[in-house]
Amino acid sequence: MSNGRARRSIPMPVGEPADDDAVDSLLEACRKARDRGERMSNEDAAQYAAWASTTPPTFRRWIRKGRPSSERKKFKLDQDAGFKQDLAMNRTIAHTVRKRELAGIQPTKSIRTYQRAARRELGEYVLVALRKGEKEARQHELTIRQHATHRNAAWHIDGYTARRRVLTANGRGVLDAHVLVVTDSASGAIPGCDVVRDEPDLPDALHTIGEAMRKTPDLWVPYGAPGVVFHDNAGIYTSPQFWTPLRQPLINVRCEATPPFTPRLNGRVERPIGTLRTLLATPLENGSLIDLAGKPLIDADRAAVPLATLIGEIKAACVEHNNLPYRENRKISKAQAWQELPGTVRPVPDALLSQFMRRARVIVTREGVLLENEHYLHHTMRKGHILGHEVEVRYRDMDDTWVEVHYAGKRLCRALNTRILAADEDKREPLINTRAIDRLKAQTLLTEAKSMSLDYAQSERDKAIAEAPRAQAAPRPDWESIPDPYGYDRDTN
Repeated sequence: MSNGRARRSIPMPVGEPADDDAVDSLLEACRKARDRGERMSNEDAAQYAAWASTTPPTFRRWIRKGRPSSERKKFKLDQDAGFKQDLAMNRTIAHTVRKRELAGIQPTKSIRTYQRAARRELGEYVLVALRKGEKEARQHELTIRQHATHRNAAWHIDGYTARRRVLTANGRGVLDAHVLVVTDSASGAIPGCDVVRDEPDLPDALHTIGEAMRKTPDLWVPYGAPGVVFHDNAGIYTSPQFWTPLRQPLINVRCEATPPFTPRLNGRVERPIGTLRTLLATPLENGSLIDLAGKPLIDADRAAVPLATLIGEIKAACVEHNNLPYRENRKISKAQAWQELPGTVRPVPDALLSQFMRRARVIVTREGVLLENEHYLHHTMRKGHILGHEVEVRYRDMDDTWVEVHYAGKRLCRALNTRILAADEDKREPLINTRAIDRLKAQTLLTEAKSMSLDYAQSERDKAIAEAPRAQAAPRPDWESIPDPYGYDRDTN
């Protein structure tokens, strides 16, 4: 007799099931354990079902009734004569079944079986048209199009408040942090996101789309231009300045808004946002608040953190979200599902993605350009015609390793972060020590120029002295031999 506690007397099979006989042997062992009064726990049932490539309820049903020898044939509406005509008159499936029962026509299957067959054969559009009319079906067509089955067929963009406060660029102020998230409809993976100080605006939305289309394998797998981007009809998404850059050639992304007062259509992006909220609710440090599940939570009134710290947490949360199981196949992750799903990936050139980056105007100094308290340097920025001039810097929030420097409307170079380059021996000599090298070179050149100038001046003086003819003293005039023009005699007094 069982003592009420779950015990495992059947060893857990190792490896994949070789054939149906192995599964039948496991089911027979489970039946004998049941006859002995042993109770199977939910954890054991889940492990056995995963080994047998089925679900726990199905595995328990196989123990009770046996495993079916062949797959059951799906019911079709054509097997019940006249059901489609009655459905067109009665609108709903349940009402049609009840009407047929009152008329003396017994249904061959249950209402649930008819509903599954109708969704499988007729489709959502026909069912909505039968129930609410053609006008409602056209409005519902957007919902049907959002159920994408190919990767990069449809993306969703939305934002939320991160419940964290971040420091400003100078570190003297505090602002609320907002996160913009882009999700792939077919796989549920996150192609890109962005952290924004204060309320997001139009450049923030374009920068988030650009980050999603950029290939960043270290952070998230999906990349490339999508077919359509769905948004929640916010002002920053409906502006022509948002969808015009996305409609240009080689990108060709269509933007569509969900109808007003239909929050259910945004469920594709709200679920990943909820997952990110949960992942960000677990801080790195200990000793914080604890929720009902015993997990630590972040206090909403905690001290502000730098923007780079929150960006690092968002990156880790996105990577963990993409590694979660895929909804259609729990054996693979969302990132793996995106790689295996059908669909064409359209990579976007870096030159086109440059226009979606953030922009700032800074002055070029000997240390490079200063941006978010980080210096970025390139050897072409040491030229005399660039030093001291104002240039346009294009940068990414999620990657602080490099920036693009534009001068006079042209791309000048890609400057690298000096702090990160300090740990790279190969790049440190030509870039980090450029200032010391230039100073030494300048001193050498000045010393050589000074010595050359002194030697040249001395040589010129010696040459002038050697080549100049000797000057003879002018003869002294003989005043006595010169007659007096006035007729006086100089010897007379």
